[in-house]
Amino acid sequence: MTLPLNTPEWLPRSRLRRNRIACFRRSEEVMGHRPFSKPVFLKMNHIGNFQARSAWEALEYLDLHWPEARTAHFRRARALCQSAVDGHVDSEVARSALVDAAQRAGLLATGWEVDGVRSNTVFIATTPPPLDDDDEITDIDLIGYNHPRELVQDPAVAPSRKKRMLAFWGSDVHAVAGVPGFRCVRGVTVALDDIRLAMAAVDDEIDPAAIRSGTSPRNQQV
Repeated sequence: MTLPLNTPEWLPRSRLRRNRIACFRRSEEVMGHRPFSKPVFLKMNHIGNFQARSAWEALEYLDLHWPEARTAHFRRARALCQSAVDGHVDSEVARSALVDAAQRAGLLATGWEVDGVRSNTVFIATTPPPLDDDDEITDIDLIGYNHPRELVQDPAVAPSRKKRMLAFWGSDVHAVAGVPGFRCVRGVTVALDDIRLAMAAVDDEIDPAAIRSGTSPRNQQV
């Protein structure tokens, strides 16, 4: 969901601003989430542009509003934005990839201007940031997963949390008596080797080739 920044008549401006600031500050504190050095403005529609102030906000645009082909540059930008949210790469690496992909697709905008005319509206992300994944992992977190690969394939779980859940799943506390190569959680028994393979697969979610920082100077937004 995305909302324009212009203030509705029914909501006091001061309250709206406090809510946005509180939400943005909270988002900075979770999962290595940090704001970009400068916002990136992306073409949205004839009313206004989308303002991405962080990797988390950029993900909303990439996932929900990207209107062009999802090229290799798009996939690289998305992978790096997700990695920045998870705390694996610096937010500026993600920003550079986003700017590069948007510029190549003709979607990079200049501030509040739409077709050369300044608009009074800019759109911002309203999807809440993910909860802090530092909370304790318990058996309850693994309910619904009948095999480690199902956890690997779950798009709602961040890679960093997947690794912690798999490590918990494979811990000795879940060892099957007399069969050390298996683990059992709430009646679901899996091979320890499958858990290890799943952990390796999570590591592969972050493509090492995609984590090459920077773009050429001509692709930098000013």
